[in-house]
Amino acid sequence: MFRKSFVLLLALATFGCSNNIITPDKPNVLHCPPAQSFIPAVAKVTLSGSLIFSDEMSEYYFDLPSDSWLCKIPSSPVVNVFKDSNAQALSVAVKKKNNNIQDILEIRLEFDGKQGFKDFVSKQCASQGLSYLFEVSETVEQKIYGCQINPQVKSAIMWKRTSRENFIELAYLPVYQPFVNRLIELN
Repeated sequence: MFRKSFVLLLALATFGCSNNIITPDKPNVLHCPPAQSFIPAVAKVTLSGSLIFSDEMSEYYFDLPSDSWLCKIPSSPVVNVFKDSNAQALSVAVKKKNNNIQDILEIRLEFDGKQGFKDFVSKQCASQGLSYLFEVSETVEQKIYGCQINPQVKSAIMWKRTSRENFIELAYLPVYQPFVNRLIELN
C-alpha cells in the first residue's frame, strides 16, 4: 500500500517538480564510462547533480540529470562525499541503471514529533546536500515532502508522516541509498 502511494508521488516529483530545460542537440557528445572492473573508493556529489567516482588512479563523471557518463570534469561545487561501500553502492546503482519506479526502496525512521515535520525533513536533507525541498501533499492527517539535489535531477527521497504514527516512512531509488545510510546513522 505504501509502495503504491509512493510510486504515484515519486512519479509526480519526477515529472511534475523538475524543470524541463530545452537545450539544443549537441553533436559528438563524448561518453566516458568506466570499465566494468572499476571499483571507486570515493564518490563526490556536486550541486549540479554530477557524480565524480575515483580510485587511486582514475576518475569518472556521471551526470544524473542526463543519465549519462561525461568526459569533462564537473565544475559545480561538491555537496557530499561518500567513501568505500557507500561510493560503491552509488556506482552500482548508476551502472545498473536500476533507478526506475519499480526499484523503489522503503524504510522507516523514528520520529518523536517534538520538532515540526517540515523543519526536520529540511534539516535532514540539507545535512546531506539535498537542498531542494518540495511539498507533495499536506493534510491534517498526512504530510509528504520530497528532497533532491536540484530540480533537474529526476528523482528524490520522499518523506511521509501520518499524524497517528511515531515514525516517518521514506521511499527512494537505489541511487539515494548512500544518503539514506547517512540519515540512518544520524538518527
